Amino acid sequence: MASEEEIALKLVLETDKANLTLGELEDGFDAMAAKLKKVGRGSEEFKTLSTAMAATSAELQDLEAGF
Repeated sequence: MASEEEIALKLVLETDKANLTLGELEDGFDAMAAKLKKVGRGSEEFKTLSTAMAATSAELQDLEAGF
């Protein structure tokens, strides 16, 4: 099961976000937040998820500012 979670995480990080809708970005952010609640704070997965969430949050803010 851990490999499937790692593959899903890599997909989120490597996807070209320019092709995603606002809803898809929000859904991805929510999915990362749910995973983040299940990992230890000092773990590598926590660092990876928090970095990805920060980037996604910035992208969401940019899109919302553009509206």
